[in-house]
Amino acid sequence: MSNHPGDEVTHRAFLNDRVWHRALLTAALAGGLAVSGPVFADVPPATGTLTSSQQTSNKLLADAQKAIQAGNGRLALISLKNALTADPQNSRARVTLGILLNQMGDGGGAERELRQARKDGAPPALVLPALFDVMLARDENQILLTQFPEPAPNTPEAATILMARAMALQGLKRPTEAVEAIDHSLAIRRDARGLLIRARIALQQGQIADARKFLDEAIPKATTPEAMLFKSGILLSARENQAALDLINQLLEKYPGNLQGRFARIEAYIALNQDDKAKPELDDILAKYPNYPMGIYYRALLLQRSGDSKGAWNMAQNLPGELRDSQPRIALTLALMAKDAGNEDTAASILGRLLLKVPNSAAARLGLASIRLRQHNAPEALKVLTPVKDSSDLRVQEQLANTYIQLNRGDEALTILRKLDADGKAGPAIKRSIALLEIQGGHADQGIKDLTRLASKEPGDPELAAPLIGALVQAKRFPEALAVADKLGSDPKQRVAALVDRGGILTLQKDDVGAQAAFDKAVESDPKSVRALLARAEFLASMQKFPESDRDLNASLSLDPKNLGALLKLADNAMRQGRDRDVRTVLGRAIVVSPQSSMARIALIRYLMARRDFKSALPVADDFSRVQPGNGEAVTMLGTTQLALG
Repeated sequence: MSNHPGDEVTHRAFLNDRVWHRALLTAALAGGLAVSGPVFADVPPATGTLTSSQQTSNKLLADAQKAIQAGNGRLALISLKNALTADPQNSRARVTLGILLNQMGDGGGAERELRQARKDGAPPALVLPALFDVMLARDENQILLTQFPEPAPNTPEAATILMARAMALQGLKRPTEAVEAIDHSLAIRRDARGLLIRARIALQQGQIADARKFLDEAIPKATTPEAMLFKSGILLSARENQAALDLINQLLEKYPGNLQGRFARIEAYIALNQDDKAKPELDDILAKYPNYPMGIYYRALLLQRSGDSKGAWNMAQNLPGELRDSQPRIALTLALMAKDAGNEDTAASILGRLLLKVPNSAAARLGLASIRLRQHNAPEALKVLTPVKDSSDLRVQEQLANTYIQLNRGDEALTILRKLDADGKAGPAIKRSIALLEIQGGHADQGIKDLTRLASKEPGDPELAAPLIGALVQAKRFPEALAVADKLGSDPKQRVAALVDRGGILTLQKDDVGAQAAFDKAVESDPKSVRALLARAEFLASMQKFPESDRDLNASLSLDPKNLGALLKLADNAMRQGRDRDVRTVLGRAIVVSPQSSMARIALIRYLMARRDFKSALPVADDFSRVQPGNGEAVTMLGTTQLALG
């Protein structure tokens, strides 16, 4: 642990940070005015005989600090409140409570406690840094400037007030005045604390070299680890990962056991893909502090990186909300864990909550919009992206274009993508999208020309070959489509895909013998290719070779039991052969496999209604309307079935 009992409480961002690049950069930027350790050093120890209430209050404060060090914020909160009940004038307890409430996301409660401490006569050196932290975290920049005007140089705490004013001015986008204020502070007292703020302002103004320079000056003067943490965060952000690790190791030599430093080292190991070193470091921390939320978070992160998304989410979903909301990068990571574990709605909820706190987070907006698009909810995706639609961020513009495509607003999507192309930002994926939109917009020749040019550079790229083949087939230019498929097949890795494409083209040309040969070769090349099996099954069904088609469908389902397309085709084969029981069984299985999909439910209800088996159709329709109450077709089918039954 740190040598300073207040480390885990007082490590708090001086400004509600809007910029983060990596985990450690965010932690480094947290080195504001309320720095670790010395916050209590300015308070002289009590003299004279203490009353029993004061003794009780001090003991409860000590208990709270131990709970904080162990990562148990809730227990610390109880102890601090009890300490103030015993002695309402205990300044250290009230300031610590304010800082803790701020860390736990209760900025309003934190500000009330800190202002009360100030009113009760708490020393300015104790209360002002913490109060400034809270005000700036709540974006009370103008209020701070009004309540704390520029002090005279000989005013007590003048340097501290000027630091806060500098951050407030930076928050109000008055960078020149911010620099003037912090430089004025440094002229009064050029200490590590002021240099950290100067470095932070430089970083927020994009002057990374200056930020490094001020940090290099701060590190030798510092008696706490913040400057070294800040510098290591910048190094990680610049992907100077080994240099960051070296600096963190120096930090831990100087401050043995410092938890922030140890977590910084874990972050550096992860950046270096040295998870095998991060794990024992984390195990050692959790052996001492088994319930420490940040330790549990990193354990979940390592599980996620190992490919165990469900295990990661099972561990992470029980983390306290105050940790999730403490830093944007943590919220983003937890949302990714939830999404990868199949909990998209939970991921969307986390991202939505993050956007309430950090509305200009492009990463959060992109993540949430991506989820909405996968849920085929393009209107919601557009709402999420609209506030950043003018962003120069390539990812935002691509996502916006994808949203317009799903909304069938191809012209708007094409406008965005053409602009990216004109600006030299368009890679192959964007150029492919432009070509496809040109084809959809009635400019097939131009689209085919563009796709052909792209495919000639990457003939083995299936993401270019597939849309080009589709466009050529649509234009009935079959020989050219076959030529593209053959070029794709020259890459052994793409041989199966090329043969499937060839079989499809020959089917359209009514060359059944050639198509059958192509599909057979595809399955022979890779008997475990679900795509090849399904393609041949579809072809065989079109030839009314149902037993052979069922064979391929069942083989594909043995490889992918949840393949809805295979199940629906199997049911269709059974329907065409009059196998009533098999139709019902297979469609029931499809509903179980994909309960949120409407396709299997609609197919079964329509089949039962066509057979006038309304009694069997009713529970299926009723369940459909219950699962998807907003689906108009579900309601219509339920009503039709009820009417048929009288």
